Amino acid sequence: MKYGSKKLTVNHLQGATLNLDNAFTRFFREKKGFPHFKSKKNRVQSFNAPQNYKVDFNNNKIYLPKIGGVKTKLHREWYGKTLLQIGQFEPST
Repeated sequence: MKYGSKKLTVNHLQGATLNLDNAFTRFFREKKGFPHFKSKKNRVQSFNAPQNYKVDFNNNKIYLPKIGGVKTKLHREWYGKTLLQIGQFEPST
């Protein structure tokens, strides 16, 4: 799935910026190696949704702002308050 930049919300961009900041912070502390970015050949695409998303367990969908409902495989129901949702898109076979 490819979405244009017009459909991205500030929340998705904040998640990407946070990941980049963590990668360089770890690099300069010498905890990990140099940051590796996903290759263009990677089949799995992921996203961060820190806020403004809804999960529908009955229909197995996550509703994201400006994108709408995305089919998911929800393996188990979670309880309590979620602070960050990380999901992955995989192409259908």
